Amino acid sequence: MDQAPVKASQPRRTLWLLRHAAAVEADAYDGDDLARPLTPAGRRIARSAFARLAAARPAPDRVIASAAVRARQTADLFVRAFDLPGYQVDHALNPGARRRILRTLALAALAEVRHVVLVGHEPDFTRTAAALLGAPDLDLKLEKAGLIELELDARRTFRLRALLPPDLFAGA
Repeated sequence: MDQAPVKASQPRRTLWLLRHAAAVEADAYDGDDLARPLTPAGRRIARSAFARLAAARPAPDRVIASAAVRARQTADLFVRAFDLPGYQVDHALNPGARRRILRTLALAALAEVRHVVLVGHEPDFTRTAAALLGAPDLDLKLEKAGLIELELDARRTFRLRALLPPDLFAGA
């Protein structure tokens, strides 16, 4: 189900793929994987990184997060840093998300607003970014609480603008 193309007269669109911050390791957590929370260090690093990012970049129009606790906690910290009213939860972003579904979700959101942030998981995001760039073998490394910035032009072509680990947000 393809979405309507971005019209040539529309400005470029920005997509941020934001990986959740450091969470309790799966092998150290007895509960359901979707319930794993962020670690105190993960919260601290994300809070600091997102504050620097918010000081350097304009706020996005929409934030959509995986239903996993670690992604929702990351989204909470992110929207607070940008002083946004909240975020949406979409189960399509849960761990194991399919590239085609992530592409459809991103294009649908970008058809409505100019700047979208998806908060989710690895390796889903780097594989999706590579596919969106038309380079499925591209080996991107996305750190926890890091982001991939993609730009969508009027021809519906994505371009890589940045791959930022959280410690580089100050220069974003």
